[in-house]
Amino acid sequence: MAAPGGFAPYGFGAVLAAVTTVFFSLTGAEITTVAAAESAEPGKQLARLSAAVIVRILFFYVASLALIVCVLPWKSVVPGQSPFSDAMQHMGYSWATTALKVVILTAVLSCLNSAFYVTSRVLFALAAAGDAPKSLVKLNATQVPTRSVLVCAIAGVIGILVSIGKAAKVFAFLVSASGALIVFVYLLVALAQWRLRSRRDPAAQAANPAPMPWHPWLSFVAVGGMALVLVAMAAAPERRGELLTSLAALAVILVAGRLTRRRAGS
Repeated sequence: MAAPGGFAPYGFGAVLAAVTTVFFSLTGAEITTVAAAESAEPGKQLARLSAAVIVRILFFYVASLALIVCVLPWKSVVPGQSPFSDAMQHMGYSWATTALKVVILTAVLSCLNSAFYVTSRVLFALAAAGDAPKSLVKLNATQVPTRSVLVCAIAGVIGILVSIGKAAKVFAFLVSASGALIVFVYLLVALAQWRLRSRRDPAAQAANPAPMPWHPWLSFVAVGGMALVLVAMAAAPERRGELLTSLAALAVILVAGRLTRRRAGS
């Protein structure tokens, strides 16, 4: 273990600073809340879907990475290349690269389908609340917000056109612009659910318990952990730019929200 640097060779501060990349990679788990809201029993469906997401992350992400580092030294991982493919080729499976390309293509198409679903629904909800153009509220005969889907599709096509020939730069920009921003979103979600649960009417609580283990301390632990991630990003020179970019994006969102509410109140 001494040659490759042992466990956490750059310290735990570097581990915390790199957590934003993990957040970026796993963003989308919150889609379960959007899907559950359209079901007959949102509370039960949300609990079931959340448990399924946690199990899948542990199995497909944490366990698979543990197996990879057991096969390959961490310094041999090349950015831009699949560590899964490298590990399988190291074990003598020459067909691994082609097989993983098929798997990745299938996963990307699945993510694209989920992204269209959740972004169109969120855009529809924003329009209904007055935070987006009202024209996006209109549904077609099958109750689908087609205009919201079309806006999302146009944004996706623009992203594809911009990434032609500069895919690495576009990906780096997306990670940089949204890395800490995603942490801010989850931080606000944790604070909001703690506040809403604290103010919940006792009658509504009895009719729909929606229990949460270790409330409210689990929320405080989550908030503290994400705050440590932001502090680690500020202390790491290679992550400081990512934090500043995300802070700038957050400032634009807050200013836009304030202007929208001021216009609605006028």
